[in-house]
Amino acid sequence: MNLSKLIAILSIYSWATILHAAVINTNCMKATETIAPPQSERSTTVDGVVTDSEVWKNWKEKYKDNWQVKQNWTCCEHLELNASSKVCEDKSPVDDAIQSCTTHSDCPENKGCLPWREDDMFNDDRVSSKEEKDALSAKSVAFDEKRDQFEDLIPNGGFCFVSNQCESYKCESSICKENNICRLAGIADASTPVK
Repeated sequence: MNLSKLIAILSIYSWATILHAAVINTNCMKATETIAPPQSERSTTVDGVVTDSEVWKNWKEKYKDNWQVKQNWTCCEHLELNASSKVCEDKSPVDDAIQSCTTHSDCPENKGCLPWREDDMFNDDRVSSKEEKDALSAKSVAFDEKRDQFEDLIPNGGFCFVSNQCESYKCESSICKENNICRLAGIADASTPVK
């Protein structure tokens, strides 16, 4: 492939990423952010002086640089509001048996630090009893249903709100990121560099 074709492909990809982000409403609270308390937590005197409750004062302090803008925002698309804490949460299924890593030394002796794969989620090869297999199977079905909500998964570097949207299954600071986990190597991993 000559250089001009490579530049054209990269240019198209860059514009596609920019256009994708442009059509998404980003005027919303991201994962782990707290929506504003209800207006009933504030009181206004007849003179127009607003008195904030402690909850409002704390929220305004947390978002002091732009609280006026954020006070009417809701959770971003695909995030769910925790009713008690008022925090926007990524409810992408989590497999507690999967261990994240940055290098092979982070992993047990028989595993390497390799890219995440869909097949690693809720894999019932790691359990023996029928009850455990059934429980993992139910979680696997729920994972597949959530994942199937997204027709086109976003590559690393793309804009996201939840991990389910990312090819790598890791959305961090609204960007799809590389997601390495401790696992056994497969045939497809033969070309994966050692970290």
